[in-house]
Amino acid sequence: MRRFQYTAIDDATRVRALKIYDKHTQANAIDFIDHNYRGGPT
Repeated sequence: MRRFQYTAIDDATRVRALKIYDKHTQANAIDFIDHNYRGGPT
């Protein structure tokens, strides 16, 4: 079973955010960006 990891790293603080999805889709990419721009869990 394949999994897809989306990762974002803040250049200033080096804080990382990652999320695992079952599928590699545009909707998942948008969800990941929306989740991180809105703060998401810390």
